[in-house]
Amino acid sequence: MKQSLVIFIVLFYFNSFSQNVEKPFRIDFKLGDPGVLGLNAEYVSPLLGNKLAFYVSFHGLNSNYHNKYIDEKVRYFDGGVNYFFKNTGDGVYASVGYGHLNLSAKFSEVVGDKGSTLTEAYGELKINSLNLKLGFKTKGPLFIRGEVGYGFSNIPKRVYVEGSLGKIKEYTFVKRPHYPGMSDSGYILTTIGIGFAF
Repeated sequence: MKQSLVIFIVLFYFNSFSQNVEKPFRIDFKLGDPGVLGLNAEYVSPLLGNKLAFYVSFHGLNSNYHNKYIDEKVRYFDGGVNYFFKNTGDGVYASVGYGHLNLSAKFSEVVGDKGSTLTEAYGELKINSLNLKLGFKTKGPLFIRGEVGYGFSNIPKRVYVEGSLGKIKEYTFVKRPHYPGMSDSGYILTTIGIGFAF
């Protein structure tokens, strides 16, 4: 009897919620910075009058657009909460979350701070950030989403690099590679995407 009552209350609660937000689950494909290409999943909960949503995003890209890089990888994770100003789970929203940006690259050659030239060198930069964003999502089962914000972090000016000096394995530090929208205090967040709700 108790279990039936609990199940009834839960079903009634979510049924009432679904009158305002018919399709609370969203999946969208994103294009932007950082990570360039990404996939986002969001769930609009009944909390705070259907205004609070939880999300996770994964982004990644392999490229060789810098001359010194043989191979470059960008991996980005973002997770947090969106607060919609409408109780229908669309329109303008504010977002707070945690970001993790991983930039790794292989260099054909790199000159370190000791003056030595290393070949086949590998470097990696890992950044954790507090992300604040403002976004907009259109209404409907097929929607467009746009976001702009900033990932606050203390980003090192130099990157640890391991490579070869002849037949000897060596390490050095190099100046942080240029990345669009990045400074010592964090990085710019800008994305636009298209998705569907269900």
